[in-house]
Amino acid sequence: MYYGRDTEIEELKQHFKFSSNDKNSLYIINGLSGSGKTELIKEVCQQVYSHDKEAFILYIDVTNDGFESNKFFENLLKGAYVPTQFRRNLCLSIPQKYSFSNYLRKQKLTNLTLKHSFRLIRSLISFDTTYKKVIDYPWEEVVTEIKEGIFESDLYLRYFSHVSKKIRLNIIIDNYQFLSEDIKIKFEDDFNTLQSGVSLTIINRTTDKLKSIDKLDTLDNYTPTVLNLSYLTEDECKLLIRNKIALLDNIKLNQIWQITQGNYKEIELIINRLIDNPNSELFNISDIYDKLPDIQKNILLISSIFPAGMRKDIVFNYIKSIVDENIEVADSLKSLIDAGFVYINGDTNDKIKISHESIVNSILNHTNASDLQLVTNNLKIYLEQTILSIGVGGELAYLIHCLINICNIKELRQNVEYIKQLLEIEYRKNSYFYIASLSKKIHHLIELLP
Repeated sequence: MYYGRDTEIEELKQHFKFSSNDKNSLYIINGLSGSGKTELIKEVCQQVYSHDKEAFILYIDVTNDGFESNKFFENLLKGAYVPTQFRRNLCLSIPQKYSFSNYLRKQKLTNLTLKHSFRLIRSLISFDTTYKKVIDYPWEEVVTEIKEGIFESDLYLRYFSHVSKKIRLNIIIDNYQFLSEDIKIKFEDDFNTLQSGVSLTIINRTTDKLKSIDKLDTLDNYTPTVLNLSYLTEDECKLLIRNKIALLDNIKLNQIWQITQGNYKEIELIINRLIDNPNSELFNISDIYDKLPDIQKNILLISSIFPAGMRKDIVFNYIKSIVDENIEVADSLKSLIDAGFVYINGDTNDKIKISHESIVNSILNHTNASDLQLVTNNLKIYLEQTILSIGVGGELAYLIHCLINICNIKELRQNVEYIKQLLEIEYRKNSYFYIASLSKKIHHLIELLP
């Protein structure tokens, strides 16, 4: 249950109460990690739609795509595939007659066609002519194949266009800031063609480097509203805690406020700890980090280097390569998960992610710079050795990205030929579309190639 912010909740309710005949609406929520953006959306959806069997709510978290931003369109279809009654934790509600699976049956499309369509979507979105600089390839054949498959590749848009004429679509995109620019442009251009029946909610995490957004330039067919969230006030913080743990005294409430300063995620971590034992000692993130065993610090350190997560098996193998083999990595990881510091990617169950950016800040603030550099250098060596010994295309693409992500442009300039060889290996394994869409660092790298 969400407590406080009654004004914001009432404003947001109006966004979700439009009918299928009303004009499109766009609601942008900006805020720091821990400002309660996602929980606010879940609370409003529950209040408006928890008993509405005909509600269409589709929530997509971009971070679940890892670095494969081309999976975004595929996940839109996957999320709507199975009919689902309203579920708060997933922020999902898909009526049976408007589900993607029902749409496919009516269109008489087979699973094979669906699979083919997903492949074409990935190909179309990831196609990047700048990649031609790497190595010669019969690009005309690729372009022809893509053009021939345009009809199938627009499957996701045809589906949403069809459904929006019959029911209001509530589509929520979380962590929008992580979408690559080419994916944003295509998504916004496509959805701008829908004339009515869409309530689009964009959740945008801000940081010192990532600023608030007040509009999406290409979505001129939508009426925008912007909500900028800060951390909870002292009253909201205490109200939230009192409604979850009834017997806390004012001294402890004041301590929690001083520790969290209204950061919703940190409050939730403390609440979860106190529910089990109300007499638990209170720590802030930095205090807890200082008390962690080295193996857990290493897991957090490695995970924090990669914003969208680090493959679980790579973290396990790397940790085992630098610590005593008798230490059980799984137990240390489980302890971090139980404490709420990391979580495993819910979609694929294979990536370890930091659950709160203040943990990353505490790592950077409480780790000696030389120690951090040592971990980074060791990780580079491990990734390079693994890349040279691995033979699976998808794995290799992911590892190349990991290696590039921890190199700065200066280092890349010094190692262009080596990185180019790795890219060409992956290119020959037919995963070049993946590489071309990984991150801005890839594009910087491509510009350096002859």
